[in-house]
Amino acid sequence: MDDGLKILLNTYWSSNGWKDGAISDNDFQQAKREGYMFDYPKRISHEQTLTKLAVVLFKIKPQDVANQI
Repeated sequence: MDDGLKILLNTYWSSNGWKDGAISDNDFQQAKREGYMFDYPKRISHEQTLTKLAVVLFKIKPQDVANQI
C-alpha cells in the first residue's frame, strides 16, 4: 500500500471509528503528491452548498436518471 493511501486512511478512520481529519502538513503534502488528497478550491458554507445543490437538482430530469441504468 502506498504511503499516501495509508495517510489518507489513517487521517479519517481508525478501529474506533471516524476521526477528526487532523493531519500534519508533511503528511498532507505527501498524500497530495501521490494523488490521494487534494487542495479544496474554496470552502463554502452549508447554506451555499444547499443552494448550489438545489440549482443542479432543478436541472436533472428524473427520466434522465432512470435512463442511465
